This record gives sequence, structure tokens and C-alpha cells, in this order.
Amino acid sequence: MSKMSVKSKLVQSNPLRGLGVLAIGATLAVTASTVAADTRSSQPTTRNLEKMERASIRPLAFQKGSVEQRTPRRMSAQATSYAASSGIIVKAPKGGEYLPKLAQLGGTKAKVPMKHGSYVVNGNEIGRHVLATQHGNLNVPVRVSMSCPQGTSVSWLAYRVPGHHKQVAIIQGATKAKSYAKKINIQPFTAKEFGKACYQALGGDWISGNGGHNNSQKVVSKTLMKKIEVFGACTGWANKVKRTYPVTVTASCEDKDWFPPVP
Repeated sequence: MSKMSVKSKLVQSNPLRGLGVLAIGATLAVTASTVAADTRSSQPTTRNLEKMERASIRPLAFQKGSVEQRTPRRMSAQATSYAASSGIIVKAPKGGEYLPKLAQLGGTKAKVPMKHGSYVVNGNEIGRHVLATQHGNLNVPVRVSMSCPQGTSVSWLAYRVPGHHKQVAIIQGATKAKSYAKKINIQPFTAKEFGKACYQALGGDWISGNGGHNNSQKVVSKTLMKKIEVFGACTGWANKVKRTYPVTVTASCEDKDWFPPVP
């Protein structure tokens, strides 16, 4: 029997041998492709590497120490409206736009009539200037106002004169007004305070019989100033905002009993 015929019989006698070789080759091919795929998936792409590099060198915004601080975003008008209507506590803005305000409109001058009075100390008669009348106009016209952010309304507006414990309320409770302004009269100074200021301006006490009063002029001016506290709030705010504004009045102190001092 020739070698060719023997080889032919061996192949014919084991028909699965060729299939096994093919199967092994296919398995190896699949395994190789899977490994390649796993290798590609485990390695970042060039684009991902670029993103990672940019992220690693990006500086922190307003970095202080090891804590990153970011600028807070402004609340939109819609969000502010929702916060106010849903009862969420909103902090009052720090800017100067939404604050209670007071502006003096007049009453910068006042006439204060004074007269001579006296009292006795250790047998000596002491002269002094006192109010000639307790009646007079103590009103000072001012304008108080308050503005609120979009979506909120004025819910409180009041003022307080130093020396008084209670606030004088102008608005109490929620309104539908985004802005509010009103002209009112306030009385920052009492008649007693005007009398004391003019008493000092006219020179104080003097000993009667020793040349008379101290003031060489019949009319003397004295300026009085007080800082009025104004309180305001908008719907949804947790606390009221307070600001102070000066109110000044120049008193024209007139000595009704004036006579030229004795030289």
C-alpha cells in the first residue's frame, strides 16, 4: 500500500480531527479579540485623557485654605416669588436697594421764644432763660419708603425716635405693593429739649444784680440733631432691616426779656 493511500485512510478514519483543529483556531481568535476589547475598554481614550488633564489643572474659584468657596447664584424672580408664597425664609439682601429709607422734607428751622426766670440758692437769686410758652409746632415733615425684590411685597415699615421704646408702625402685615412711600410728620424733639438747647445757647444761669443775663444778643441759633431708626421688611424675610437717618432742626432762640447787658 502506498503512503498516499495510508494517509488518505487515516484522514478518513478520523473525520472529527479537522473540525477540532478549526474549533481550536476559532476559540483562540475569539479569546484574542475579547482580550483586545477588554484592553481598549480599560484604557481611557485620548479624548478622556485630555478632559482629565484639563480638570486636574483647573484652579479652584475663590480658594481659601483647603475649602472651595463659590460665588452664590442670584435667586431668579420666579424662585423668589415661590419662596415668598411658600413661606420659605429668605435673608434680606445686603445691598442698598431694598432698605427702609427716610428723607427730611422740611421743618429745618424752629422759633423758640424764651423768657427770664429765677430760682434761689443759698439766699442768692439766680436768673436763667426758660421757655416763654409750652405751645408750638414740633412737627418735622419726612418721607419714609421701602422697596422689595420682584415677587415680594412690603410687609413692615415703621420708625422709632431715640428715647422712645416703641416703634411707630406705618405698615403692619403683608401688602400687594412692591414699593411704598408716604409723607408723614414726626416729632424728633420735645419742647423740653428745645428749651434746654436754647438755655445753653443763651449762656446759662447768672446771678441777679451782678450785671444781668449772659447773652449779648437777643436771638441766638442752636442746631439739634437726632438719628431716627427706620425698620422695614418684605414678605418671606426672616428679620426686619433697620437703618438710621439724621434729622436736624436749627432753633432760633429769642430772648423775649432781653435788654442790653450792664457793662
